Amino acid sequence: MTEGPSTPAGLVGRTLGDYTIEAVVGRGGMATVYRARDRRLGRAVALKILAPQLAHDHRFRERFVRESRLVASIDHPNIIPIYEAGEKDELLFIAMRYVEGSDMRRLVQSAGPMPVARANRLFAQIASALDSAHANGLVHRDVKPANILVADDDHVYLTDFGLTKSSSAEAGLTSHGHFMGTPRYVAPEQIRGLPVDGRSDLYAFACVAYEALTGLPPFQRDTELALLYAHVSHEPPPLTPYRPDLPHAVNQVTARALAKSPEERYPTCQAFVSALRDAISGSGGVQGGVHGGVHGGDGDEAGASPAHGRPAFASGPSSSHSSYPPGSSAPTSYPPVSHPSTSRPPVSQPAVSRPPTSYPPGSPDDGAATAPAKRGRRLPLGPLIGGCAVLVSIVVAAALILTRGGDTAASWNTYPGSVAAPFTIAYPATWGTAKTNGDQWMIATPATDEFNALFAIPGNTDWSTVNPIISGQPERASGIFAQVNNALSTSDSPVELQQSLQSALPGNVAFTGAPMAVTVGARPAVKLTGVAGDPQQGGRLDFSAYVVRQETGESSVLITFFCAKCDQGLIDHMVNTVQFTP
Repeated sequence: MTEGPSTPAGLVGRTLGDYTIEAVVGRGGMATVYRARDRRLGRAVALKILAPQLAHDHRFRERFVRESRLVASIDHPNIIPIYEAGEKDELLFIAMRYVEGSDMRRLVQSAGPMPVARANRLFAQIASALDSAHANGLVHRDVKPANILVADDDHVYLTDFGLTKSSSAEAGLTSHGHFMGTPRYVAPEQIRGLPVDGRSDLYAFACVAYEALTGLPPFQRDTELALLYAHVSHEPPPLTPYRPDLPHAVNQVTARALAKSPEERYPTCQAFVSALRDAISGSGGVQGGVHGGVHGGDGDEAGASPAHGRPAFASGPSSSHSSYPPGSSAPTSYPPVSHPSTSRPPVSQPAVSRPPTSYPPGSPDDGAATAPAKRGRRLPLGPLIGGCAVLVSIVVAAALILTRGGDTAASWNTYPGSVAAPFTIAYPATWGTAKTNGDQWMIATPATDEFNALFAIPGNTDWSTVNPIISGQPERASGIFAQVNNALSTSDSPVELQQSLQSALPGNVAFTGAPMAVTVGARPAVKLTGVAGDPQQGGRLDFSAYVVRQETGESSVLITFFCAKCDQGLIDHMVNTVQFTP
């Protein structure tokens, strides 16, 4: 090969040294990976070729070859074997074992949160590989799901060690001042340009473990700069709202592993994995949060939950952005990705009282369980009469609230589910019968024909039929629009999600807040709120949109609640009735 190609695809079919390049298997900002054939041994290899501009950096070229040889000298079953690292035709390359399988990023994107048993198997191998590298003086500095290869038999290979630095090298930036690392998983000290060691990789590994268990990384922001700032300054949200099947003690383990200061993290990756495994199984005490305290123990100790017999965070300052029901395993909590000024929310909080409302059948709020009185105990007459009086007054007040002008909100219809919208949901009977448009979308609204025409065309600029309803009959300008959408994914960045949703809704779309990680129908989801408006300065609709991960395939379900005058409590109760159909 006498001249360098201008694009990665231009190398396919060519020869680089002793390797015949067969196909592109992956690419990133710094390198492209090819499947190639070693002509000497006749075996398939993965050939990583770095971006040409890096080969022109003399310092980077020398360090690349030096560190790659050091990685090649490490004999560990979970570190990808490197066969050769060198330079040919002004291109830097690494030849390594070709692995049949996938990487952790694709596994989580395709299948969602990992089952605990499989996650434990993979985590143990990753930790062993990282600790071995650290013992040999190497810091990976770019631990992320895409760099964790998973063979068909679940054997893990940690890769991309060719872009590491030795622990004695400078930290943070390259010689040209370029940041090295992936913003979703990078440690605070690496962002700040401070010295890095194995505990920096531990932080990134904890981000990976968090995402493997929940389907979402611990921090999500609109911009890369905001994401880096979150790693440096904000506390990660607890893990259990996304995985209510796990004990609350898991939150303490992830909080320590994601501590801002390296000194407050676990000393090794295997120590983190062991603590996580013990917390999940409920065996032994759990090393607590970032201050190194021990939480849990007997039910009477602080931080324990007597009702569940497992450790929990002690009650602390709450926030409307981060509170969720105590001990809830139902899909009623809507935890944020994180919030700049919110401390880590407590798992156990007193329930917030609110006026009683009639809920649809099957709603988590449908009825309240009451403990039977012990037989033989005589109830005091005075408190009983007073309690009855209060109850009667509450019922009367609720009836007045819910029967505005004779419109009874206590009557509900249920959408049965369809190919277009594969879930059941209860909605007010005043919205009439939901309309399903083949396998395309469903809509339920008091003004079916008008809003069905509006939502039928993404980006629709003709609001002429709905504007009179929005301005003159705002109570009819509300409803649900839902569809299976191939352009939306819960694994997309916040900016990508907002851009895709703008294309799915009518009119001009603006967002009123950052996307939030939530749970809908026991599935991971992202909530986006905003306003869709007539481009001709006519009417406008507020909306709450939920992008819900499908169990199979790469598509998502989009559920959008729109309204001229929104009742967020009503929306929340409808969301709580969602059940996905097989």
